Amino acid sequence: MESLKNVILKDVLTGKAQILSISPDTGANGTWMIGTLEPGQTFEASMMIQIPVTDIFYNSSSGVDGQGFANVYNDFRTGLPNYDIRNCAYASASGVGTVSSCATVNVLEETGTDLQKREHGSGSYSAEELNRMRTDNKSLKYQGSLKASYRSSSFKLPDRKLDFDSRVSEDIRTKNHVTGATSRESYRYATDLDRNSTINLDKNGSTTSTEVDFIGAGHFGYLKKDGQPKAMKADAFDSQENLVGAFHVSETFDEYGSGVVSNRSITGVGSVSSDKRIGDRQRSYEHGTGTYRSDELIETYSAYIAKDVKATAAPTSYDYSKSFKSEPNLLWEEGIWTRSSKYATKGGYIAFNICPSNRTQTYASYIGEAVRDAVQLEKETTVYGLSRLESNMSFTGTAEFRTILEDGSGRSAGTLLAANHSAVYRKGDRIEIADVYSGQYQISRKIELKGASRYNRPHIYVRKDGRLLNGWVNRENSTIAEYNITIQNDGSSALGPIYVKDQFPKGAKFLNASLRPSQTGEGYANWTLTYLPSGGVAQINLHLLMPGEDFGSVNRVYAAGGYGSSFVTSANYFAIEGSWLPCCSGQIELEKTAALDAHDPTLIYYRLMFINNGNRSVVATVSDILPEGVQMVNATSDPVRYDTNYVEWVLPSVQPGEIASIEYLARAYRDGSYTNRAHVEAVYLDGSGSDSTDASASVVVEGSGRTASTTRYTEWQPPDWGFSTSEEGLSQY
Repeated sequence: MESLKNVILKDVLTGKAQILSISPDTGANGTWMIGTLEPGQTFEASMMIQIPVTDIFYNSSSGVDGQGFANVYNDFRTGLPNYDIRNCAYASASGVGTVSSCATVNVLEETGTDLQKREHGSGSYSAEELNRMRTDNKSLKYQGSLKASYRSSSFKLPDRKLDFDSRVSEDIRTKNHVTGATSRESYRYATDLDRNSTINLDKNGSTTSTEVDFIGAGHFGYLKKDGQPKAMKADAFDSQENLVGAFHVSETFDEYGSGVVSNRSITGVGSVSSDKRIGDRQRSYEHGTGTYRSDELIETYSAYIAKDVKATAAPTSYDYSKSFKSEPNLLWEEGIWTRSSKYATKGGYIAFNICPSNRTQTYASYIGEAVRDAVQLEKETTVYGLSRLESNMSFTGTAEFRTILEDGSGRSAGTLLAANHSAVYRKGDRIEIADVYSGQYQISRKIELKGASRYNRPHIYVRKDGRLLNGWVNRENSTIAEYNITIQNDGSSALGPIYVKDQFPKGAKFLNASLRPSQTGEGYANWTLTYLPSGGVAQINLHLLMPGEDFGSVNRVYAAGGYGSSFVTSANYFAIEGSWLPCCSGQIELEKTAALDAHDPTLIYYRLMFINNGNRSVVATVSDILPEGVQMVNATSDPVRYDTNYVEWVLPSVQPGEIASIEYLARAYRDGSYTNRAHVEAVYLDGSGSDSTDASASVVVEGSGRTASTTRYTEWQPPDWGFSTSEEGLSQY
């Protein structure tokens, strides 16, 4: 085998790519002049390339006013298509032909947002619009107005005449490929159209807002996917409305993260069909012909629906064209239901079955009502979550109400039902309420399915968990903190509104959340939840851009829930350790005292004093374990958690030199000596370290009328000789 002489290697790169480095370096013409290769000898070269990204920033404004025929076509897309980069290497040597080898790399598609607008028609036409597009954050913004009236138009050319006779038509579609949301606003066969709209799309969410008066056929469709395969789950939100006649519509659709807020108001005369679904758990619908007024607010995150409908049946007609006329005459049908499991509906009516698969669920509930064949209908309905519905209505027609509660585990349902009803059926572990009214009625109805609460008073609990992740932010590899905020109503009454505030670690920046914040600022984000039933749980997923991986951080969260004119509050925090270890011992103190009430010897006044002797602010968790036989009566600061003998408070911010006090009253049910210990865990807000300490207090109770007992000797108890014991956690019976 002979040596290869004059070996040359050349690399040819096709496609969109920029060379960052080559090893070993090539000559000026991009060719490796290898020279001689001995038998068995190899030559290796490496190349690093970067895919260039060209961002587009586009702004435009326009205005048109005139008469004749208009045809408008607008398309905006912020996504990037996938494409291939092909790299081929060619090698040659003296006396040997050229050989080659190629490799192809596929650059993946970058999803974005789409906006399409189509308009055409003859007559008078006036339009203004502002368009903005940015591909770096996938944002599209449209703000525009259109006022058009139909009539035939003619236009003379030197050699001929052009005649136009086209009803006004407009179709606006959006699609957010990042969040899985689509919208469509369409008007067909219209004689008059007066619209003002605003659309905002970006990688975090979509908002569309429309104010329109029209005579024609209008369609409003909004869809939010849940991110799961269709076979696994229903869409998170699906709204379809069709109106034919003369209507005024004011509608807003706002989707962000996993939540949707839909707010709309409609008045007019004509044919109406409206159907809205929140996953497979809630539905609101109505259809009929005649006069119609409806206001409806839907918040998917709280499973909240507020609906006000007034309708009177009458025949209607509409000329779609000179040769086609529609004359529908339908009575009104309206319905709404909410469920915690898959009770089946049939034909849109409230004829239910229970799926056998529900037997695996702990609890299954259904609350629904429908009015059909109505000549007149006036109805206000509010759905609070999945287990409470209130309505007031007057109607001429047939109304049907159904409530079902089932314990799939076979246990007793054990549920409070507050309702006006004509029949209640109880079959083992099943409760069913069924009402049917035909004629002219006025009905007020309130029903709530409620289980036992953890506390027998209003109470709210908030918890926070988190972790650090690596991800791409603005096409840069970054450190991201992911937090999960859990808000639980573990009290005895419903709460609303619920205000949540997250206090970011120093230097952290907001990226996105599963629910659109009501307000964001430097270092914080606020959310407002409309309603949280007793036992209800809401979760917010939050992502923050962190300064770095080694950055220790403390994230604090506050929650306040309203009931009547009062509020209950809670706070918590989560610390992510950076490169630091617990340090600075001795900079915090905890003192505890105990004293008996002068008038009631069984009442014990406990006082905890947390002292921050350091030079930095801290967040602290104070826990206290009560002896058996002692129960807390009340406290100056509502505890975050209170179990049988465990009490926990969170102090979200204690400044340097500050003394934070907690006082609470407890009752002992037996004589004896009681010693209990309190513990505090403190973390410095700047993430630089943590500390902990303990404190204890003792008190002797006499005069309860019950002698002391102990768990030290199982069932045997010592004689009552009047001795006291310092046993901590003395057991009482």
